[in-house]
Amino acid sequence: MYRLSPPTEATLESLLDHARAGPHNYAEVGLSQGNEAPPGYWPNRGQATLPVAFDHACEALLGLQMFDLGWLRAVGTVAVGEPVAVTTRVLGVWTAQACRVIYVEREQSRLRWGYGTVAGHAMAGEERFELRREGDRVVYEVFSYSRPATLFSRLALPLVRPLQRRFAVDSAARMARC
Repeated sequence: MYRLSPPTEATLESLLDHARAGPHNYAEVGLSQGNEAPPGYWPNRGQATLPVAFDHACEALLGLQMFDLGWLRAVGTVAVGEPVAVTTRVLGVWTAQACRVIYVEREQSRLRWGYGTVAGHAMAGEERFELRREGDRVVYEVFSYSRPATLFSRLALPLVRPLQRRFAVDSAARMARC
């Protein structure tokens, strides 16, 4: 969805409903649990050590705070099978794209979850968000792989790829402030 004004709550609810029921738009569902992108996809990765307690960072991760960036935000619930809608504003144009949570893994020293794009999303692929304790440090990592799902997104790649890299950096900085 592309608009000149922000999407309404009703529009986002409709998008979330579609994502809850719709199929994924790629075949490699769940592969973001590993560390490599499948053939034909572009990987993206960002990592930072956080100056916060692990439990506090986990609350922030499950609360989607890494998306609270001004130019980007998300709504939804981090639970397997539940949708998340991501809204961005770039060059005066608003987009809203939906994904569905594929897995949530919680251990004593690690929390990670991943979602995948669904039919209607401009891109195809997955993104994983992870927190882990490494000694007395808390490490945040975002890993994704994607490829264009539409002709428009293929044409927009010179803009999309830098935005994906920016998100990896900005989300880590946001998590450091949680």
